[in-house]
Amino acid sequence: MKTTLKKVFCLLLALLMVLSVASCGSKDNGTTSDKGTTNDTAPSGGDTGASDSGKTDSGESDKPAADQVFAQTGETWEKMDSSIWTYDTTLNVAMNAEPVCLVYEYNVMTKPDFNIVRLIHSALFEYDQNSEIVPMLAESYEWVDNLHIRIKLREGVMSYGGNELTADDVLWNLQVGEENGGAANFATYFSAAESSVEDKYTIVIGLSKSNPDIFRAFTETYLVSKADVEALGGLQAASLNPQCNYGRYNFKEWVPGQYVLLERNENYWGKDLESAGGYYQYIKLSWISDSASRVMAVQSGNVDMALGLGYSDCAGFVGSTELTVVGKESSRCVGLAFNCADGMLFSDVNLRSAIYELIDPVVCAQIMYGGYSETTEIFCATTASWYVPDLDPDRAVDVDKAKEYLAAAGCPDGFSFTLTLEPDDALKQVAEYLQAQFLEVGINMEINSPELSDYFNIIYAGESQVFMTQSGRFIDVGQAVQAWDGRISYASAGGGCGVQDQEIMDLCDIIYSSIDDAEIKDAYTRIAQKVFDEHYTIGICNGVNYILTANDITGFVIGQNGNDHLQFMHPVEA
Repeated sequence: MKTTLKKVFCLLLALLMVLSVASCGSKDNGTTSDKGTTNDTAPSGGDTGASDSGKTDSGESDKPAADQVFAQTGETWEKMDSSIWTYDTTLNVAMNAEPVCLVYEYNVMTKPDFNIVRLIHSALFEYDQNSEIVPMLAESYEWVDNLHIRIKLREGVMSYGGNELTADDVLWNLQVGEENGGAANFATYFSAAESSVEDKYTIVIGLSKSNPDIFRAFTETYLVSKADVEALGGLQAASLNPQCNYGRYNFKEWVPGQYVLLERNENYWGKDLESAGGYYQYIKLSWISDSASRVMAVQSGNVDMALGLGYSDCAGFVGSTELTVVGKESSRCVGLAFNCADGMLFSDVNLRSAIYELIDPVVCAQIMYGGYSETTEIFCATTASWYVPDLDPDRAVDVDKAKEYLAAAGCPDGFSFTLTLEPDDALKQVAEYLQAQFLEVGINMEINSPELSDYFNIIYAGESQVFMTQSGRFIDVGQAVQAWDGRISYASAGGGCGVQDQEIMDLCDIIYSSIDDAEIKDAYTRIAQKVFDEHYTIGICNGVNYILTANDITGFVIGQNGNDHLQFMHPVEA
């Protein structure tokens, strides 16, 4: 932990940086698994420096790491004694929005939905307290081939209604999830037609396409009991009254506009697992849209924890003796993705390279996260198991080099372009900093930050020149490389770059079809080097998730997908 003086300095620097950015913006008007062929165990799951003096030191070496500033809980856990189940306490949680649907198979899940769904439902695999993927409803697995996985289910897993989980239940979940179309993982990754039941507890799950990161998708695919759903009157009814679950908590009450109340499942089948969870008698989840109001609710003691906070919401509580700020880097990252298709402005590598040389990722991280975030080069978070380090170990702003690239592109006096920006206040501050930075060499960047639906319409149609996001769409290695595979549509790639690079395409095919870790890692490493050399995408820094909690609770865990996992929260042990 840094000294108090250091913390105060960092906070003042962050404030000064934000004020400086706001001033510049107004002046110019102008976002693992072990996949061997057979496996019976778990898958592993400032100073801006923009001056005519040329290359400058960004000061990254003095940047404090996240774990030196914020409390880090759930990093290394031991199995908790089962007596924890006797805690007769309630955890009160404030989210930013009301949920919409509490059954995955029925509709598209929002983040508030997932915060609750993870508590009441179980998946075949999940992230444990150390953010590793472990079997849950599954007991073991093996790859049949790159499109089929044989899964042995745990026996004796009972639902809310007292029905045992079977392979037929799993197949039914695949079928109805696919039919409804809202369940993204079913529609994107799994194929019910290619799946088959071998016996009561064994199912072969077919994939719609090869995916080396399929186990991450499994962790976000929550199963329900077919018999319970039918007794409730179908999926629509169950989505509002999800008493069809296999999870740690049971649904008790949903008061529209106010809260959802959950009660610990005393018959939970997984009590003896090392990743047991479910330690509170009740969890009450309410919603407060304004982040400042969520913070005030924690301060006043009305709630125990607030989710969905930014650095600016939490900075004042760093070092507090009454509240705890928990921040953890996720696999989300902030970065730029260029539209490199033929005829587009950024099909010229020199223009992309000029932009790269003008971005100080440390300043961006200071604006977004108070500086407590690692730098990344190509739009891949450093927390990803397949991250390629040291693509640019001495990364710093180099104005002279940027000018050389502009001259090579035939634009010695600069050029103009539009940045399509994912709507987010902190991200907009980063964009305004970049806008001022680029103007120093004559590059005029217009910022277009539409509503979220319009933002996606633009990037999915391939109509953006370059977009900036803090996104988790590049979590899977198989999904990440699609951004650089010109055969994949902009929509399917989550934006994409329109790159027509045969070397990358050939390497992508290896990743799409292989289940060999070493082969996949080698192919991705070669793609990463090519993407960096050509600057098809530019990474800036990792995303960071923040929560604010009372000091008497602990156990916050975040999965590699950057989502909050509340099932391991528990009172601080005496």
